[in-house]
Amino acid sequence: MRRFGVIEAPEEGIARRIAAGMKSCGLFYVQNRPAVRSEGQLLVLSPKGGQMEPKQPLCCRYVLLPGTASEAVLRQIKANSAVSYGFSTRDTLTISSLEEDRLSLALQRELVTMEGHVLEQQELCLPRPVGLSPEEILAVCGSLLLLGVAPEQLRL
Repeated sequence: MRRFGVIEAPEEGIARRIAAGMKSCGLFYVQNRPAVRSEGQLLVLSPKGGQMEPKQPLCCRYVLLPGTASEAVLRQIKANSAVSYGFSTRDTLTISSLEEDRLSLALQRELVTMEGHVLEQQELCLPRPVGLSPEEILAVCGSLLLLGVAPEQLRL
């Protein structure tokens, strides 16, 4: 059973998109409140969530966060592994090409999933989803990959 929690602004809808992606692949999941402490939990900070300082320290196994997350946010998170997304060469997950109806998602370095599978550096060509900003796309795709969705099954 995969567990995840999302810190996001209400209008972002990242948690809903992650849950839909898991369901479409037939993978079982539990969506936690982000403050719940769990060894198997993935904590996702949305683009806006990366700027919202948690009221208490958060513990998780994996954290997926924007490369632009504030220092105040970073100080409040204790994680075994951190993966960043964004548009910097330092970010693990980025978009290398963006068109009206397609995008290329780039893994700039190896990504180890929560189940311990290693995803090699690669580019994934995907249809561009409607209603998500590029950073929101990265948050959803990164979450799905970390939770065990195979790259070839990735759908938004």
